[in-house]
Amino acid sequence: MSKTAKIIFYGVVIALLLLTFVFIFGIEETKVIEQTKNSTGVNIGLGLTYVLAGLGVLGMLAIAVKGMIDRPKSAIKVGIGVGVALVIYLIGYLIDGGTTTEAWKEFGVETSSSSKRIGASLIMMYISLIGGLLLIIFGPFLRLIKK
Repeated sequence: MSKTAKIIFYGVVIALLLLTFVFIFGIEETKVIEQTKNSTGVNIGLGLTYVLAGLGVLGMLAIAVKGMIDRPKSAIKVGIGVGVALVIYLIGYLIDGGTTTEAWKEFGVETSSSSKRIGASLIMMYISLIGGLLLIIFGPFLRLIKK
C-alpha cells in the first residue's frame, strides 16, 4: 500500500471513529433516552457495527475462496469440516425434544421446530466444546504415541 493510500485509510478510520463518538456521546440528553428508551447514537453505532462486521465476513470469505482456488486440496478439507459440522447439527436436531414453554414464547420461541433449531445449535456447541477440550488435553499424548 502506498504512503498516500495509508494516509487516506487512517484518515477515514479516524473520521469514522470521531463521528461515532459524536453520535453516541453528543447527540442526546440522558433524560430523552430515559423517557423514550431509544437512543439514536446507539442505533447508529449498532448499524455501523453490523456494516463493519458484514464487510469483515465478506473479506474473510473472499480470502478463503482465493486460498481454495490457489490450493484445491485445502477446499476438500474445508468441505470435510463443513460436512462434520452439519452432521453434528443434525445429531443435535434429532436429539432435541422440541419442547416449548410459556416463558420461551416471550422470546419468540413459539413452535417446536424453532425450539429444535435452538436446541440443535446448543447441542452442536456442547459437542464441539467437549471435542475441542479433549483434543487440547489428549492431543499432546497422541503426538507422543505417534512418535
